[in-house]
Amino acid sequence: MAKKDNKIIEDEMKKDAITMESSSSNYGFFDNRFVRAGLATALAVYASKKEPYMLKSFAEKMEEFEKYDRETRAKFVEAATASATTEIAKNKLRRLQRREKIAPEIKKAVENGMNPIIAGKAYKAGHLPTLMKLKLKDASLNLNTFYNVADEYKDNIGGFSETDVIEALAGPTLKLDNAFNNLKAPRTISPIRNFLGGGDDGSAQKEIQQRIDSQTTSSDDYKPIDYSGIEVSDLGRRALASMQKVRNITANQIKSNFTRNLANVLGIKSAITSSGDYVFASDDKINEGYGLDIANRMSIEVEDLITKDFMSPADAQSQVFNKYFKTTGKGLAINKDVVGPNGLKILPAGWTPAKSKGSNTGTGGGTGGGVTLSSIKADWLKKKAALLKRFGNNRGNIKYKAEIDKQGASVRKQYKVLKGDPNDIDLSY
Repeated sequence: MAKKDNKIIEDEMKKDAITMESSSSNYGFFDNRFVRAGLATALAVYASKKEPYMLKSFAEKMEEFEKYDRETRAKFVEAATASATTEIAKNKLRRLQRREKIAPEIKKAVENGMNPIIAGKAYKAGHLPTLMKLKLKDASLNLNTFYNVADEYKDNIGGFSETDVIEALAGPTLKLDNAFNNLKAPRTISPIRNFLGGGDDGSAQKEIQQRIDSQTTSSDDYKPIDYSGIEVSDLGRRALASMQKVRNITANQIKSNFTRNLANVLGIKSAITSSGDYVFASDDKINEGYGLDIANRMSIEVEDLITKDFMSPADAQSQVFNKYFKTTGKGLAINKDVVGPNGLKILPAGWTPAKSKGSNTGTGGGTGGGVTLSSIKADWLKKKAALLKRFGNNRGNIKYKAEIDKQGASVRKQYKVLKGDPNDIDLSY
């Protein structure tokens, strides 16, 4: 074989070994043309012994190929191992970052009285920020009551610590399982090794995997947690929903509505302020004192329903109204079972209204009968006028329209209690 041909073969084989792209090479199989050529030359020279220098040259070349193979393979293994361990290090860093993000929120929730597992459930559901805002508004809230725990799950709820929950939420470090399935080791350029089947990829892949396994022992140590036994309670749903809504009625407006009705059933006068709210305006300081006390109690109960039971302002107001007032054959009356001697003890035994069903003047003067369909309609017209004035006489104001809708709905309910047609209450803007 001419030296020129040998050089061509050698260069081509090295190119194939490095690029692994040539279709002309198929090392490891006997039908490779470079293998056949090299072996044929070596055997012919060895058999004839006419040119022993060529056999020596061939042996030296084989040793050079073997050395090149070893160096190439070692560099490949080292580079692949470094790349894989770098990626694993990045994955561990990502897990650490997840843990550092989760830990403060879980710890804060536990500090505020939440069971660690319930805090974990809230974190997974995205509820924790809202719950912490609720706790900030009312430190007495027991956030655990916002979730129901299934009976069969209660025995396990105390089996996990704060750290257990944090580690479980952080999850595992992403592994590189099966990362080397498609990894191709550099092809050997030694004809003898390929002919004998010693140039396969598997040994390199195995060595890389062994090196990685020895360097990247997992530091993940967590117990998986099953949250299927924990669900948001009815109270929790109302609480979470309450933070998504803007309150559309103030405490003063609610108290104003109670004051208007109390003035009538207690038989004392009331007045409308410039802001459109009702206040007591009577010389009868005894009954006015009763009215103030009852109005305050009613307002507190409404606020508690809104802030602790997370009812809507309209529903809370309606519930308290129905508790303190009742409808008789003569119209609306105070419920003495609630405020009398057997209840809150605000009204004394034998108490009767200061005047027959009281009066409601709108500006503090004049008198009128008890609460009737006509008085409710008249009061509503005054209320509408006061609302329009409050919002700059702008009938298109969004807040003005919202107040008409909201307060009008309440008036219609009262009108209906007295057997009137709710549609008689005009809700136009």
